[in-house]
Amino acid sequence: MRFSNAAVVAVVLSAFPLFGAQRTFVASNGTDINSCTRDLPCRSFAAAIAQTSANGEVVAIDSAGYGPFAVTQSVAVIAPLGVHAGVSVLSGDGVSVNLPVFATRALLRNLFINGQGGVNGINVIAGDVSVDHCVIGNFTNAGIYAASSAASGILVADTIFRYNGDFTTAAGAGIYISSPSILSVDHCRFDVNSNGVVADQASSISVHESVLIGGYVGLFARANTGPANMIVESTLLYHCNTMGIRVNNGDVVVHNGGVSGSSTGYAATAGFSQAARLSLDGTVISHNGTGLYVYAAGSEARITRAIITLNQTGISIGSGGLCYSRGDNYVSGNSTNVTGMIILESGT
Repeated sequence: MRFSNAAVVAVVLSAFPLFGAQRTFVASNGTDINSCTRDLPCRSFAAAIAQTSANGEVVAIDSAGYGPFAVTQSVAVIAPLGVHAGVSVLSGDGVSVNLPVFATRALLRNLFINGQGGVNGINVIAGDVSVDHCVIGNFTNAGIYAASSAASGILVADTIFRYNGDFTTAAGAGIYISSPSILSVDHCRFDVNSNGVVADQASSISVHESVLIGGYVGLFARANTGPANMIVESTLLYHCNTMGIRVNNGDVVVHNGGVSGSSTGYAATAGFSQAARLSLDGTVISHNGTGLYVYAAGSEARITRAIITLNQTGISIGSGGLCYSRGDNYVSGNSTNVTGMIILESGT
């Protein structure tokens, strides 16, 4: 029996939609030559994304490893609760996000992104991305990395970062950002990354009700390429090897929360011709080597309603640094309460 060319083409096209599906599926028993439907799932996220329409969804049916993938369109990649959707990364990036200007946002939910020699868990090259209920760990550079001027919005919620970065050189971080972006971190946990969050440039960073444990610096407004501005709300930092929160260039505002068990709790350490401004309201600073450290011209700290106790040194000010107080702080019970001069100021 002979078939016409047109008939052969029609059969082939019937197996794969001309236009992407609004919802596609992956499963442990799938294959990437399937059409990625519920009944004929694909095996990898990459294959399913290729058959998904813009603003569509890729859903993992059962627990398995689904491989690294690139996001170049608006799409949600989702694993339901109870499904372990693993992304094992042997080299390079686990997920790369490179959205065109006209795209909206990528969503990654409930993924386990595990470095096994990989460099970055998620590399945000361009566009907006939301990361929700994920676990990102064991990457040699960063859990989330954003160093492109086209990366615009990164929203992270209920996500765990663990063992990311280079512990030999103190490079890397749970999240590293060096772009004029917006970064929001909400209800996240950072467990023993080389650093928690490092910002070398960012227009706006917020950290809300999160916990950072271990590493060198918990939250670092290093700002090598431009000022970084950070708001930290109700966040706890424990056992950072050098500093809990440090600002070199930019503004960091801290409300509630606290830092304990670190070499230095909070630090404003301006670099040459830079301004480092740190504002603390309602924080608890205890059991550190130094609670608050303000050093070098251009460094300023303002404190109100803070409890600074049981540190080796409560507040240390030197080499041109300035520390302002509303006079309503509790600074007592430290081996040395204050070195340097605190300036009392009034406010409205």
